[in-house]
Amino acid sequence: MPDPANWPELPDIGANDPQADVKKALFQGKLDVCKLERQNEIDAAKLVHFDYLNAQDQQQLVWPASFVVARAYVDQLARSRGLPTPRINAIRDALTGAERASGQARRDALSQLATRLSTDAQASTDQPKVRMLIAVVNDLGK
Repeated sequence: MPDPANWPELPDIGANDPQADVKKALFQGKLDVCKLERQNEIDAAKLVHFDYLNAQDQQQLVWPASFVVARAYVDQLARSRGLPTPRINAIRDALTGAERASGQARRDALSQLATRLSTDAQASTDQPKVRMLIAVVNDLGK
């Protein structure tokens, strides 16, 4: 494992940035050894593609809508206790069911999940993350 003392200084990542965990790990090049990250988050991070890399450009990372990105957000909500564990498990089950479905059945399952997530967001302690999950679920349902 690389020595943390030799890691470059982190860029200014706002404390309220819901993607701060992944951005820090990406910047430090330690996603594969970071104990806090789960496999879904590692897989989601691998979806990011740069046509070029210019450290001075401060490119914004944008993840494409995919089930792995949705699962990564759910993992982060579980870790931050943004939603109760039974709800997290129900969301995981709903994502798995929607991914296995196709056509209109998939769109219906994702629409129902997005509706339930909108209700969940109101009581969540991590509302920005739930909203990001809702956006991915809605994009998957298109």
